[in-house]
Amino acid sequence: MESRLATLEGITPTLATKSDVEAVRADLHKVSSEMKGWFIATAVLVLVGLFTIANIMVGTVRSHSERGVSSPPPPIVIQVPAAPALRP
Repeated sequence: MESRLATLEGITPTLATKSDVEAVRADLHKVSSEMKGWFIATAVLVLVGLFTIANIMVGTVRSHSERGVSSPPPPIVIQVPAAPALRP
């Protein structure tokens, strides 16, 4: 019994007190609130970005469909003048 009591007395100074637990709880609450804010802000920005990309894609498809199906532009032909004959 004495050895068990001595072991407990040796551990007691390292145990957390009520004020220590409250300080940790306050820190965790602060971090949780900050993380929630960052998560919401990131989610909103991702949704705005996706909406913008979708809007651009729909606008592009709509503008192409209004013009109708067009044939590709004719190829560009570059004519080079013939080289003069070499004299021996």
